[in-house]
Amino acid sequence: MRYDKENNRVSVSAREIAAYTLLPSGGAPLDPETLPISPPDPAALASLGLGAPVAITHPFAACDYNFLMTGECSALASEGRRRVLTLAVTVHGKVDEIDTRTRRLARTEGHLLAYAAMQREGGVPHLTLLYIGSGGELLREEETLTRRRLESFFERVTTSFALIAGNELDRKTRRLPAMSALAFPYRERRLGQEELMHDVYHTVTHRSRLFASAPTGIGKTVSTLYPAVRAMGAGHCDKVFYLTAKATAARMAGETAALLGKGGALRAVMLASKERICPRHGRPCREGAPCENSKAGGRLERATAELWALDAPLITPDEIGAAAARHGVCPHELSLSYSQLADVVICDYNYLFDPAVRLARYFVRGGRWCFLIDEAHNLPERIRDTYTVSLSEGAIAALTIPTEGALPDFFAEAEGARRELLSYFAARLAPLADERDTDAGLPRGVRRTLPEGLLPSLFDLAAPLERIVREGRGIAQEIRAPIRRFYYELKTILDILELYDEGFRLEVSRNENGEITFRTLCLDTAGIARRCLADGESAVLFSATLSPMEYYRTLLGGDAASPTLELPSPFERDNLAVCVMDKLSTRYADRDATLAEVAAAVLATARARRGNYMVFCPSFAYAERLADALRGAKDLRLLCQGRHMSAADRTAFLAELERPELPPVLAVCVLGGIFSEGVDLAGDRLIGAVIVGVGLGTPEPLREQIADYFQEKNESGREYAYLYPGMNRILQAAGRVIRAEGDVGAVVLIDDRYATPFYRSLLPPHWRGLTYCGNVRSLAECLRRFWAAHPEGGEA
Repeated sequence: MRYDKENNRVSVSAREIAAYTLLPSGGAPLDPETLPISPPDPAALASLGLGAPVAITHPFAACDYNFLMTGECSALASEGRRRVLTLAVTVHGKVDEIDTRTRRLARTEGHLLAYAAMQREGGVPHLTLLYIGSGGELLREEETLTRRRLESFFERVTTSFALIAGNELDRKTRRLPAMSALAFPYRERRLGQEELMHDVYHTVTHRSRLFASAPTGIGKTVSTLYPAVRAMGAGHCDKVFYLTAKATAARMAGETAALLGKGGALRAVMLASKERICPRHGRPCREGAPCENSKAGGRLERATAELWALDAPLITPDEIGAAAARHGVCPHELSLSYSQLADVVICDYNYLFDPAVRLARYFVRGGRWCFLIDEAHNLPERIRDTYTVSLSEGAIAALTIPTEGALPDFFAEAEGARRELLSYFAARLAPLADERDTDAGLPRGVRRTLPEGLLPSLFDLAAPLERIVREGRGIAQEIRAPIRRFYYELKTILDILELYDEGFRLEVSRNENGEITFRTLCLDTAGIARRCLADGESAVLFSATLSPMEYYRTLLGGDAASPTLELPSPFERDNLAVCVMDKLSTRYADRDATLAEVAAAVLATARARRGNYMVFCPSFAYAERLADALRGAKDLRLLCQGRHMSAADRTAFLAELERPELPPVLAVCVLGGIFSEGVDLAGDRLIGAVIVGVGLGTPEPLREQIADYFQEKNESGREYAYLYPGMNRILQAAGRVIRAEGDVGAVVLIDDRYATPFYRSLLPPHWRGLTYCGNVRSLAECLRRFWAAHPEGGEA
């Protein structure tokens, strides 16, 4: 593609147009060497009785640009009454192994040339495609075209291409230079911001990975996004993916991208899950639904063009949903279509790390992408949960595959494979549920390696099911829908099993009815994180609590050479009091005995200064018992986190902290739950937190397997399975208190283990005012002195 600025004209070949509209380039420059076809050499044409290629050109206008399409066909001749356009292409491989992408690319180029020939010659040509294999073998395809079909096709394809081409031209000539010179959007820079921005820019320019621990208040979102955009403007990456675990972080990233994009320097898009953005909540479209085939008639291209014409720095899911409804297209498809034009894509972790929903258009072949991974301390558990999957005999037995009537052979093939898989469960997996691998020292039913024959048996069923999903539209929707769901679940299981390595275990179990289930146990997330991050060139993994750094660097695929950055808190250290009740045990066996004293410590904390407080408990059961012990406090409004709170319940719960005309709130919550992370209660909305226990999760089989694995690997089994994750929950809960520069607050830790050298070594250095209190009276005095030194903090 060549741009003549003086004449505002773009010269482009028909093959480039086909490639840009069919192959997901994501806005990256097209490399002709990556295309799966190429022009044949003259000798090959001569052997087919074809002479010199026929040059074809055609001008067209789209998206404020004038284009000149160029190309050549192998022959354009008359055969009786019909005009025949022949396009011969050399295939990179054998003709009997041509994939769908290659066929679509060749057909699209042929249709574009046929349209141009029709405009020049007047008649509608018949299209002949000749595929020449690397060994000289030949495959011929014939296609009869119509004027109406060609006209509709040309409009759709060129509109789609013009969007991509116009975006790339605008990006190269205007947006990228503006990004490289982008000014920092705030008047002042906070402590630590300069160092973080420097290291992020260096990471992108040197195509490396950075692990950064940056406490609350530094401004992590702008401090990572701003230098990454600057580096993109300088040509060091083609697109930035900002990946988050929570909607609140995504909104903050969107607001920051919109701020950076003022003046037109940046285009960003927020992707929402299909379930959230789809009007059918992600369920399969009904036959004949308006958005069932979004690409029909160029609807998707026109909807994308409409969003582009908004000239907005940020496109949100709401704007995508509204445009999708106007054009009758799938909103999820529309968001992905627009993402190819965007410079920054803001999305959930799943789009990179979950094999079921990862963005194939970007992450199958990889690209010059930069990954900014927010709240990276959440990523190991997210990966572990995603890659721990199961399949039961019951699910296979419940799958109904029709075989009666005039159905294609693959229905009977699928039913046969289903029965064979059930037989495999009974004959091969059932004995494993009762066995103990004494040599490996593993519990009963747990295996280090996959049982022989498991993968082939699953693949034998997946192959015909895929054909039913793709081609079985003749069967009733109520039968097809369960097959479709089962197929995609099976495909995800296969994708995960193909990655099975020493960091996995396979658990085979039998329930009370004798039904066999196998489950993958993802113990070590390092290999998966490393593999997924390799789909881009640079990555910054950052969090306020990426501590201990070596633990997270190990689980997220780093090594001893991976650069790290640990920044101090930018806030005044004396504004936070940290008091440790180090004479109370909250171990499970001691909780009944110490409950009354814990309740007294909570009340002493809440009465030291009027204001809202949160208490974080080790479990729902403990939270309920503690709440009962606190109900006599008439000067406080007691709230207790429910076990199954909806989004509306959560909003109402937090709204109670916004009512200063009422008595202050004492909110009893669960450590590691929905209120201990991602909740921003700056100012006097929250002035203190009490944390009961050290955050250890309840022992369960998966955690025990993780402990055994890492004990064998690096002699840190208990630390990796329980202690380090628990400490992160502590730091996250404590981080709810100081959220802004002027905040003043207190954190009280209740457990005697905080006095041990191990836990003292994990406490952050900015907790400079940490004081150990042996009893409630000592705690009350410590807090009295602190609040006396901060008369403006909280509410007197």
